[in-house]
Amino acid sequence: MELGKKRVIEFGDFQLDTAERCLLQYGQPVPLTPKAFDTLLVLVENRGRLIEKDELMQSVWPDTFVEEAGLTRNISSLRKALGEAPGETRYIETIPRRGYRFVAAVKERWLEDEPFARDQSQTAADEIPSEVSRVTDEMPGLKAPSALSLTRTWIVISISAAAILLTFIVIYLLKNNSSPAPASPPKVETMAVLPFRVIGGSSETEHLGISMTDTLITRLSNIKEIKVRPTSSVFRYASTDDDALSVGQALGVDAVLEGSIQPAGDLIRVNVQLITVRDKSPRWGGRFDVDSKGMLAIQDEISERVASALALQLTAEDRTRLAKHYTENAEANELYLKGRYFWNKRTREGYKKAIELFNQAIEKDPSYALAWAGLADCYVLGGDAKSTEEAFSKAKEAAAKAISIDDALAEAHTSLGLTLMAYDWDFTKAEAEFRRAIDLNPNYPTAHHWLADCLILMDRVEEAIASIRRAQELDPLSLIIGRDAGRIFYFAGQYDQAIEQCEKTLEMDPTFYPAHVTLGDIYVQKQAYDEAIKHYQAVIDLSGGRARMEASLAYVYAVSGQKDEARKRLAELMKASGQRPSAPFDLAVVYAGLGEKDQALELLEKAYRDRSYRLIYITVDPVFDLLRSDQRFEQLVRRVTYSPR
Repeated sequence: MELGKKRVIEFGDFQLDTAERCLLQYGQPVPLTPKAFDTLLVLVENRGRLIEKDELMQSVWPDTFVEEAGLTRNISSLRKALGEAPGETRYIETIPRRGYRFVAAVKERWLEDEPFARDQSQTAADEIPSEVSRVTDEMPGLKAPSALSLTRTWIVISISAAAILLTFIVIYLLKNNSSPAPASPPKVETMAVLPFRVIGGSSETEHLGISMTDTLITRLSNIKEIKVRPTSSVFRYASTDDDALSVGQALGVDAVLEGSIQPAGDLIRVNVQLITVRDKSPRWGGRFDVDSKGMLAIQDEISERVASALALQLTAEDRTRLAKHYTENAEANELYLKGRYFWNKRTREGYKKAIELFNQAIEKDPSYALAWAGLADCYVLGGDAKSTEEAFSKAKEAAAKAISIDDALAEAHTSLGLTLMAYDWDFTKAEAEFRRAIDLNPNYPTAHHWLADCLILMDRVEEAIASIRRAQELDPLSLIIGRDAGRIFYFAGQYDQAIEQCEKTLEMDPTFYPAHVTLGDIYVQKQAYDEAIKHYQAVIDLSGGRARMEASLAYVYAVSGQKDEARKRLAELMKASGQRPSAPFDLAVVYAGLGEKDQALELLEKAYRDRSYRLIYITVDPVFDLLRSDQRFEQLVRRVTYSPR
């Protein structure tokens, strides 16, 4: 047999024998499946280079569809075989959301293959003298033992004894040093769907990532057994490079679902992976190739797979909601997803574009309840309307339409509840809508948030605090919920707790000026006037100037005894008021600070006629405490509180 050469790759204590397709450690075989060996070989041959997951999967499973979970299992088994502890990176480095890199130093050697040796027993037998092979007379029919056979006998006895001894040693070690049985996967009670990354897309497809995220959040939030972080919490991570586990820890969840979308002509590839945050282990992964019209089916599949991977005990109602299609029109669904993408930008331009897209979706499918709810959400937050009255009227109309189509839509009941509270001033009906939304989807934070506002207006302080706390649990990174928690404590007269809440909000985003507004209001009541002025001025600086802050500054000067400065600012406000809807209310605040009740009440009556939504807060805002003893103010409060339109 001719001599050949075989390739051996060495790293650390290991040798990779490419000819025999085996991994050795100190010359002893390390058990690996064939695909795990192939995965390791690809990584080692590309050492130092990041290998994308798709490239690695294509190399290991060419021309075969395999879910990403298969690759994840291979990597996990390789880490165990190589002795890497959790979180350790001696050999294989994980690049979050992208792929893997082999980082250890590598040395290659080419060894000569030895030809098959002759049978050693045959060689020995050939050399034994013939007389030793004679048959003895003492034992007829038996051959006399040769020197070689005696040697073999001792070898067999020695090996057997060693084997028996080794067996006892192994049993002892297993008994006394065995690892505990693998623990069951940690229970998942909270999760976050991270913004899907769009790979190689264009301006026409950039919406797909956040839209897919929003849809999955909507679907999974319908499962009552698990709390899913809302889009508002995860959207901030759409443009960051933070890895999934870090984001999961920041969001305080047990598991994260991450994914990517890669458009390629008429096809779209969707990769997705569910990871447990605590032990950094994958629970499920998959890859799907579909055309754009197949996105509805993919959303169904992913939602069902996630529920299955988390071993959730779904009720029949949960399963119905999880499998529910709000539309069968793929174009309408696409337009809705684009609308949610722009709605999440939370800008006036974003609302305007979202309204356009939601209307287009409704044209494609007039019975698309989610699109009607999206339209209501845009108008509730002040998008593209000439006046507050028009905005709330359109929001109420759109929400009512959504409810008439699908009475089980939590978002629609929540939007309708806000219009009933802020514009119709019917707090009882508003509360009923918020509670209906919570019954339908207990994990919808906005319903708990706006219910808290409604309850504090009805002077149900403990209930309001409990409700806003629940909203914070569901959406801990929401700036507006954090600020409004502070405002509820402010209305309840619990100023220290209010300050704490607002300061926590500003720790997340120092430029979030609504928190500065509430801090200014609080410090006025604590008579820390300089601190109040500082926060009001911060609002003006951050927002480019707001008339309400000018009124608040005038109020500070009025209640702190600097009435000349207050009147000077009041005169400037009156000149600039024009047709601004909130002007009467702002001016009433200043007159209340000056103690001029007649003027303050006259302006509040005008705000009542204009249906100013801020008028609902006169029931709890300490700014108007100077007016509460006046019978005219008491009558106004009763009309605002008990006069549904």
